[in-house]
Amino acid sequence: MLQIRRIFGLIIILLCLVLILPIKEFKPLVTLQGEVKDYIDIHINKEISSSENKLDTPKKQEFAFNNVQMNSSKNQVEKNLGKAKR
Repeated sequence: MLQIRRIFGLIIILLCLVLILPIKEFKPLVTLQGEVKDYIDIHINKEISSSENKLDTPKKQEFAFNNVQMNSSKNQVEKNLGKAKR
């Protein structure tokens, strides 16, 4: 019974020390973590840039606002709605 109390007391003391004293990070692990983050960021950016495709002008326009379509020229829009009011 005495040994159990000693072990329990040591565990409580160690837990208190862990809570009170700051734990220092292991520098090689910090640098490894930074390198892995950089590696992942590089590959994610490559995926995003490679997935960006050029958009084609739609052949069939299903939606238009004030009869202005996405492929309308500036002159056509000004002809329909008048000059821009800014």
